[in-house]
Amino acid sequence: MAVNIKARFYCYNVGYSGIIKNLSEKGMLISTETSYIPCGALLELFICIQEEVLHIPSRIKRIIKLPDFRSGLGIELNNPPKQYLDYLHTLECS
Repeated sequence: MAVNIKARFYCYNVGYSGIIKNLSEKGMLISTETSYIPCGALLELFICIQEEVLHIPSRIKRIIKLPDFRSGLGIELNNPPKQYLDYLHTLECS
């Protein structure tokens, strides 16, 4: 599902930011200026949904180059919180 949500994530105790461009129950695509984070790296992902900051443990499944010369991180979600899944459901019903 196409979206435009700001995200903050941490990998190896270093903070990064990006924009979530697409999301689903099991993953998402984050557009970022970050040039290198290895595939398979674990992330601590934080997003603000409906005035609540959600923490979603995840890992990088793949990295692609986007048309705007930014990096696209294919993220696999590890046990997303119920609030995240509820939010997805509200988007599907809109």
